[in-house]
Amino acid sequence: MTSAGRFLAITEFRPSNGYYLVLRDVKAKKLIAEIRLGGNGYCTLAVSGKHVAADGQITVVETEIGKIVKKLKTPSFEKARDFGGGKMPLAISLEGTHIACAAEDAVVIYDIEAGKVAQKLDGHLDVVIAVAFSPKGDLLATSGKDKTIRIWNITDGKAIHVVKSLPAVVSELIFSPDSRRIVIIYIGGKVEIRTLDSN
Repeated sequence: MTSAGRFLAITEFRPSNGYYLVLRDVKAKKLIAEIRLGGNGYCTLAVSGKHVAADGQITVVETEIGKIVKKLKTPSFEKARDFGGGKMPLAISLEGTHIACAAEDAVVIYDIEAGKVAQKLDGHLDVVIAVAFSPKGDLLATSGKDKTIRIWNITDGKAIHVVKSLPAVVSELIFSPDSRRIVIIYIGGKVEIRTLDSN
C-alpha cells in the first residue's frame, strides 16, 4: 500500500505469462496498470511514496499513472535459491531515488534517475537476506545468513555500524522514524528492537 493508503501494488503470478505488477487506485476503485514482469522463479516487491519496484530485471513504476520509469538490469545470482523465502531482497528509498538489491553476499544500490549502480556494498560473509532504507534514505540496513546486521552510509558506501553474533538469521529489518533504532524480525517470527549504538 502506498501514498497514505490510496494505492495498492501487488505482484501476481499467471501460469501462462509469469509475474505481473498490478497497480490499483483503492479510493477511486480502478485499475491503474498491469505490467508484465515475466519470470517464473520468484518476485519481490518494494514500495515507496511515489514509486514501486519489482525484481527480476528491476522494473520501477510511477505509482499514480502506472508508467515505467526505469528498467535496471541486475546480475545473475547463483545463490538466488538461498534468499529468505526464495525472494531476492529489494528495497526502495522513501523519496524514490535509490533502490537496493541483494547480490548474494553483497548489496548493490542503484541510482534510479541515472539508471546505474551508485554503490556496491561488500562486507557480509554469506548471502544477504534483508535490506531496508532509513526514513531519510541516507542509511541502508542489511542482514545476512552470517547473522550480522550492517548499517551503511549510502553516499560513500561505508559500513558505519555492525551488529554481530545475532541469535538467528534475520528475515526483515525496519528503521524507527528517527533512525536510532531498528526492528529485527528473525526467521521464525521472533521480534527484537535494538538501538544502533549498542551491540
